[in-house]
Amino acid sequence: RVHGAHSRTKIRQALLQNMTDSRSTVPTSLTTFDSQNTFTNTRSDPACPLKCSDVMYGFWCGATREVLEVAPFPTFAFSFWFKEFVVQTLYPFTLPYLHWTGLAEHQHFKNSSWWVGLLQHIMQPLTWAALIWWLIDPKVSDAGITLPEVLSSFLSLLANRACIATKYGFLTAKEYREFQNSDVTTARKWLFNMQILTSWYAPRTTIVVHETWMAAKQLGLNVRHLYITVKDATNKDLFREYLAPTDTDEYKRYVDLTQRQGSSGEWEIPVFQILTSCVIRCLGDDIPKYMIYIINVICIIRSGIFGIIRQAEGSSKYGFFGDSAASCVMTIIQFVLSYLWFRTVLMFIGTAVVDIFRRLRMVREIGDMIRICPEKREGHPTIDLAVINNIAGWVAMRRMIRHIGYRFQLRLQVYLLVSQVLCLIFAAELLGTVASSSHPQTLRHDPQLVQSLTDLLVLWVPMGLTMILGALVNRQIRDDLESLISHRVRARTKLLVTESAELRRDKSNLSKSDFDAYFKDLEQESAADDLLDTSIQALESLDQSAPISVLGVRAEFQLLVSTTTVLSSMLIYVGRTVYLRN
Repeated sequence: RVHGAHSRTKIRQALLQNMTDSRSTVPTSLTTFDSQNTFTNTRSDPACPLKCSDVMYGFWCGATREVLEVAPFPTFAFSFWFKEFVVQTLYPFTLPYLHWTGLAEHQHFKNSSWWVGLLQHIMQPLTWAALIWWLIDPKVSDAGITLPEVLSSFLSLLANRACIATKYGFLTAKEYREFQNSDVTTARKWLFNMQILTSWYAPRTTIVVHETWMAAKQLGLNVRHLYITVKDATNKDLFREYLAPTDTDEYKRYVDLTQRQGSSGEWEIPVFQILTSCVIRCLGDDIPKYMIYIINVICIIRSGIFGIIRQAEGSSKYGFFGDSAASCVMTIIQFVLSYLWFRTVLMFIGTAVVDIFRRLRMVREIGDMIRICPEKREGHPTIDLAVINNIAGWVAMRRMIRHIGYRFQLRLQVYLLVSQVLCLIFAAELLGTVASSSHPQTLRHDPQLVQSLTDLLVLWVPMGLTMILGALVNRQIRDDLESLISHRVRARTKLLVTESAELRRDKSNLSKSDFDAYFKDLEQESAADDLLDTSIQALESLDQSAPISVLGVRAEFQLLVSTTTVLSSMLIYVGRTVYLRN
């Protein structure tokens, strides 16, 4: 029994080294290029599962790198963020600087999509022109166009540029320098792939593969040694169907991991392939178009509030358009600008909701693979945690899910911060308008108050949805812990029953081969029991150290209740003061 305990310790240490390995192996060779800058060395990192990757963790396709993200541990550089924010916000006044530095020919301001080009080259100069026109021409303000109406689009412009600058703020100095000095075609490719798991559309397989590897790098996992063993024939068929997204030429062209046959005829599937397939399945669907329609309707109503109230009151000569020709032109300009800029802001903030919703799908799919309840597993591939390698493989997948797209998750926090700042501005404007009025009842049709109230509610909705979905993701880990505990109880019960039966058995009647076979099974069961216990501790640590957060605060339903209480109190105060008081 002493020898058995010593062997179990060795097995446990070997398996834990796979599951919680230190930072992966340092690359031993540099990637080399010939005179045409073509790739000549397929892999410099022995732990890398990709066929084409350089020493700095870039991702190569032929002679050009697919992604700019080369650092597995990104940080926020305020200097890069501030530079991009100022340069892009003050455009076109910064054109002399851009031509002097050569950036005018770069992807920032040239060769963009028609939508980006429309905002950058037409709408942004028009926003500045409208603000300057209102400031220098008193006829516009006298005709009923107020400063809040003009500042509405300008504030949305600032929020949009803050979100765009965030993308560059999370680049390292080397990445930022490479991006600035690259040619237009390469920069455009990098700019597109910088979105990672982003937004409203499904990412490319190559980007998912790269981000899955980056997650393994951050956790120090050697995914080349992690496999899931499948023995049941029905389960094999379910896994074949589940792995269909990775059964493509594109995936096989870049990934250097294949399925293999075990010594006893079982099927061994790379953990990297299962997780990549899960990510592709959960990110493979574009967001329903009705969500875009809802955003468009909200932005149209919000942009026309000032004109709608003028039309309803009937106090203006031209109703919706004000009292003069100048006010008509300004109203049309502000309506278009407010719609376009506020729509882009909502799209940026909406990516946080989309991303957490997709992560909820991912953690549920991985969690359902180890559920003991048959209803939870029906039609879904399962992972047998009685096999030691499967325990290490599943825990590795569960940890990697939290870190996939890590840089993009950090950017989403900045988007939410921008939304929070806007909410505070609109809340202060709302309360200031009510508190400064000697007759609050006269504010019932005040366009500034109505728009502040509308903006506050519209911006709070995605924040609230983020808290709800984030809380569900954090609670999912509790379901996973319950499943692991159930498997551990089953393993512990089996181990105790086996040991108890052996104590009652006369060992003198056992042959050496029978005793060795029994002892090997006992070691495996004991090692599985120990590894399940360690896995439970690993998940508890993950829950404490890396939960889904909103502005640095753990996403929980208590947070949602607190913020909702504050917002409701403010709305009740405004409603009673303005609309319910005679």
